[in-house]
Amino acid sequence: MQRANRPCRFVGAVILAAYLWGVDFRSMWQSLKEARYAWVAPIVAANIFSIYTRAMRWRIFLWNTKPLSPGTLFVTQSIGFFAILAVPARMGEVVKMFLVHKKDGVPFGAAAATVLLERVFDLVTVLLMLVWVLATFTLGDKTVPIFGAELNISDFVATAGRGFAVLCAALVVFIVALAFAPAPVHRLTETACRVLPRVLADKLLGLLHSFEDGLSVLKTPTQLFWSIVWTLATWTAIVSTEYMLFFAFEMPFGPGAAVALCAILALAVAIPGLPGFVGVFQAACVIVFTGLLGHPRQAGVDAYANLLWVVQVVPLLVMGYFFLVKVGLSFSRLRHVEEEINTEGRDAFA
Repeated sequence: MQRANRPCRFVGAVILAAYLWGVDFRSMWQSLKEARYAWVAPIVAANIFSIYTRAMRWRIFLWNTKPLSPGTLFVTQSIGFFAILAVPARMGEVVKMFLVHKKDGVPFGAAAATVLLERVFDLVTVLLMLVWVLATFTLGDKTVPIFGAELNISDFVATAGRGFAVLCAALVVFIVALAFAPAPVHRLTETACRVLPRVLADKLLGLLHSFEDGLSVLKTPTQLFWSIVWTLATWTAIVSTEYMLFFAFEMPFGPGAAVALCAILALAVAIPGLPGFVGVFQAACVIVFTGLLGHPRQAGVDAYANLLWVVQVVPLLVMGYFFLVKVGLSFSRLRHVEEEINTEGRDAFA
């Protein structure tokens, strides 16, 4: 796993260097000294609330398979986000799947299906925000300097948006087909499995049926409605953290700018990089402020970017590590969950 993470770290180091290249540390420090830190508490509260809303949504996804309490899922979500931030290659999704299967007894396939559903709901939301950004902001030929070169904002957003759209469409087609028209998917899978040993084929088909059970929420209008409500609540809470921090630096931007910042940050943190999204997070903030909003970098942009990183990332690291210890796990074991879940998955398809 360590060797596989080296490319991620290299990419992250390059992005961090590109960001630091243009930082005016004296100006940033002055802006940080003048910031209104009374806004930090409500921002942290909104950030933690977004984890709670994710837990409530996940509870709905799991309801038909195994009802779990909001508190149980809040703990698992917190540990998952700790893993996303602390371990390269976004191991948090694997960790959440592992915990809810091993600790709470959710079938392996159903756990995988609900984790995938989470990502699809979030991808669709981010995609809608990106469409809104492209329709609202005049991007034109706006650029930002990167290592002496110029990054075209319009090209960046459009290219990333297309990538998100393709991924989102593929996932939606697969999930909808399996949930509402499973017979063709089963026939295709059975045909593909004919080349495999019988025991392995049976396990894969068992996993597919378990995965299908995890998508049953899509067939129930009430559950689907509340899944959408909790998704909107999650992203509203996240956007509110960016919006409230505008006031801490007396920046003249409204909720629309916060939506744009949130959407671009969601794109940026999908890029493989250093733990905690260090570098890519701050660079994305600079791109939005200077390239999209036309705000001078020296006017508090780097201070905003780094304080936003602190209030969004550090509380989740602390909270996640607290729950990690509470459930009896260690950071070293967390780094090897991928190997454990591969073993668990082979024995838990049914």
